[in-house]
Amino acid sequence: MDVQITGAWNFPTRVVTGAGRIAELPEACQTNGLTRPLLVTDHGLAKTDLIASIVDRVREAGIPLAVFSDVKTNPTETNLTAGVEAFKAGGHDGVIAVGGGSALDVGKCVAFMVAQSRPVWDFEDVGDWWTRANTKGIAPIIAVPTTAGTGSEVGRAGVITREDTHEKKIIFHPMMMPRIAIEDPELAVGLSPFLTMATGMDALSHCFEAYCVKAFHPLADGIALEGMKIVDNYLPRAVENGRDLEARAYMFAAASMGATAFQKGLGAIHSISHPVGARYDTHHGLTNGVVFPYVLVCNKAAIADKIPHIARALKLPSQDFDAVLSWLLAFRKKLGVPHTLAELGVKETDAGTIAADAVKDPTAGANPRPLTEPEFKQLTLAHSRRSWKLNRAEAARSRGQHAGRPATDRRDGGRNACGELCGGPAVACTSRRRRHRDTGGCELRAAATARSLPRHRDHGVGPQYLPARGRSAAADRPRARDLRSRSANVRLVLGLAARHGRSGRRGRSQPGGARGRIRAKDHADG
Repeated sequence: MDVQITGAWNFPTRVVTGAGRIAELPEACQTNGLTRPLLVTDHGLAKTDLIASIVDRVREAGIPLAVFSDVKTNPTETNLTAGVEAFKAGGHDGVIAVGGGSALDVGKCVAFMVAQSRPVWDFEDVGDWWTRANTKGIAPIIAVPTTAGTGSEVGRAGVITREDTHEKKIIFHPMMMPRIAIEDPELAVGLSPFLTMATGMDALSHCFEAYCVKAFHPLADGIALEGMKIVDNYLPRAVENGRDLEARAYMFAAASMGATAFQKGLGAIHSISHPVGARYDTHHGLTNGVVFPYVLVCNKAAIADKIPHIARALKLPSQDFDAVLSWLLAFRKKLGVPHTLAELGVKETDAGTIAADAVKDPTAGANPRPLTEPEFKQLTLAHSRRSWKLNRAEAARSRGQHAGRPATDRRDGGRNACGELCGGPAVACTSRRRRHRDTGGCELRAAATARSLPRHRDHGVGPQYLPARGRSAAADRPRARDLRSRSANVRLVLGLAARHGRSGRRGRSQPGGARGRIRAKDHADG
């Protein structure tokens, strides 16, 4: 067998971690030549005692600094431009980026762009565009994360929203890597349970997607698996008790591990999450958490070899796909992750636009199975609807039918409800009378089967076997028997709706490059 193995690995950032390590910030400034730094943070954090104490600590060491805080949850070119102007006007020589992924991204991009004369979009993570940069004058960066999600503190890129096109762009250069990252768990104790959950889901999605990318990178694979295990063990603890310093410290580590691992690349979770965040200003990590199970099912066949390793890392009772899916759904429910994009305000009518942006996103090329724009559209539609029910029994009750009777979706003119990834009315079916099969009918012939599809609001998972209009029930019985014959899978996944669903109730409310891979970078954390 002819096997060709190639790879290029880089893990250069110095990370210091532990309670009280923020005291080392003045020394880090002196060591890295920051004599007049600009502290970049977001406007909410800028008003807190945390930032005030950091500013006092640095100034007491005889290092003058100013604060820039015009940073949105999903930072824009306007934020970046204002930061560059503040840097130049103040005569600064370095950046201290403090906060979540948004602040860290803007801080890194400011340090990079102060040396450039070209537009920021000329340095998007496409091909060798990064070589266009003028490296003289790129300012040194110290990263101080206060959330555990993006891992931007060890990344070489930042995500900036292009306001004219509503697209998130990944800006990359190796010198955007922070010189040092200070991960002090005491800085995260004031983080709300909601933001702890949302940022933690970002870290989990980074580890999971990076591990599932096909590229050869055993170092990243090992880091990603360990990162998943850490999130599983410590994120619920951090959400429940924000003052649990051990959980906070481990979550900081998991975030950095996720960003380190996705040197391999990411996938469709981020391909969808980026345009959703750009258009709706949703929290990036929360959006990842919503999209996660739908993409997992979509990639089922393509990641079959990865699933047993993931299951072992998570110490699941079995090592099949259904065990991993069951774990993910239960984990989301425990943390209170919403189940549909509709709950984040995403409209079905924007599915086409989101898909058009998703297929162009740099993360799309690394997804374990290639997805076309129509497939991205159906994948987006699959989790953008509020009203669809969890399983056949509930759907039947809503139509006034017996739970055992097959039904058609009358909202769609009596057409068959698609049993594959679109998960509801046969919006993708090309013929009203054509039964949805593995080989026809739906634009998205998903790798997932109907029996393991997490559909729509809550944790809709069970297969909804619905015969096509004009076809007798008797004619469909062989197919029904075939589904029943896969008893182990069916029993497990049908049970997920009962174990993890909320019987149609709305989820618990929440406060308010082109080469087919991306480098170690960050996604706006907020």
